[in-house]
Amino acid sequence: PKETAFIELPEDWEHFELPMTKAIEIVPDLANAGIAKFLNGPESFTPDLLFMIGEVPGLKNLYVSTGYNSEGIEFGAGAGRALAEWIIAGEPQMDISFVDVARFHPFQVNKRYLHDRTAEVLGLHYKMHWPAYQPETCRGVRKSALHDRWARLGASFGEGMGWERPMWFAGEGEPTKNIYSYDEPNWFKYVSQECKAARNDAILLDQSSFGKHLVQGRDACRFLQWLCAGNVDVPVGKLVYTHMLNEKAGIETDITVNRLSQTEFLIISSATVHPRDKAWISKHITGEWNVTVTDMTSGYAVLSLQGPRSREILSQVTDTDLANSAFPFATSQEIDIGYARVIANRLTYVGELGWELHIPTEMAQHVFDVVWEAGQAYGLKAAGYHALEHLRSERAYREYQLDLTPVDTLLEAGLGFTVDWNKEGGFIGKDA
Repeated sequence: PKETAFIELPEDWEHFELPMTKAIEIVPDLANAGIAKFLNGPESFTPDLLFMIGEVPGLKNLYVSTGYNSEGIEFGAGAGRALAEWIIAGEPQMDISFVDVARFHPFQVNKRYLHDRTAEVLGLHYKMHWPAYQPETCRGVRKSALHDRWARLGASFGEGMGWERPMWFAGEGEPTKNIYSYDEPNWFKYVSQECKAARNDAILLDQSSFGKHLVQGRDACRFLQWLCAGNVDVPVGKLVYTHMLNEKAGIETDITVNRLSQTEFLIISSATVHPRDKAWISKHITGEWNVTVTDMTSGYAVLSLQGPRSREILSQVTDTDLANSAFPFATSQEIDIGYARVIANRLTYVGELGWELHIPTEMAQHVFDVVWEAGQAYGLKAAGYHALEHLRSERAYREYQLDLTPVDTLLEAGLGFTVDWNKEGGFIGKDA
């Protein structure tokens, strides 16, 4: 019932008999321990099987601690302490970013979505938690403009914050379904081929799910200078890899900033922390700043062309000079591809020569077709997110939450080179 926070149901000894019998087999003394209380009641579950804690985005001083997935007794004391420290200090005092309530996208409060997904995760709670497991419910919620193109090439799709993303590509005529195993998974050989193609020829990745936030306004540059540890007051077209820190110098975001104009900056971040990043930026836009932040993620598809032959391929479809002298690393230019005009960022997340192409969504299929056709003569291969993870790990590129957390400093993470210690006005976390 809506008016009831928690209710108890009648004891169900018949249902309890099987797990209790198994428990006694493991710990025989349980047979003589006796049962002081049989607690039976409904429990709350979240879509990702992780509880929710923290300040609600956009609602200052409203904190939640809920959705404990039958682990409330286990986590209760520690979560209570973590939340109390957060409220008193104004920010978390330990790494709880993976359970931050700000991690969810707006569509994830859809009641049908919650009903279907939580029913699935409840059933998985005590089952084997396979690495790279993909949920089966609530699929197809968010699709890249290139989804059909990848499907034709044999993509096995995985879900990331609702996005259907190619995880790996099967061989011709081979099944694309994940087969989970204690042995080598069925996708391993295909991912290996994709990684080799990235090292020797070229690969094409779909990074459309990466978060893209447009920060603009009269004070946009000054605001981001204060928010970011690196120097973003750079010429238009310069890309800056940087981070936003908390007051203790812990890492809150891991981003790339593209200066589009004197008053416009495009911030690119991981899909998994995209909502949290927007919440962090928005939280710091107080009345003194003439700044707005707009989510542009759905406005652009992103094709990442990576590998030693990427320059050869791209030169077949654009008249832009792609030489190092004309198009240096960490710069951005608008270029023509086919009949479209795209933002080309010379970046890599796999450690190879490459460009990330930000394409207006409605032109994405056209650009894909042009690049894919041109690349066939150069060994171009489709690649998925498993290959991306392997390659970025091999190159020691960090990923937020896996390698970087709010309790890690840039110096501890080996990223001190990204900091501009002497920029005017300093930045949040510098004094720590």
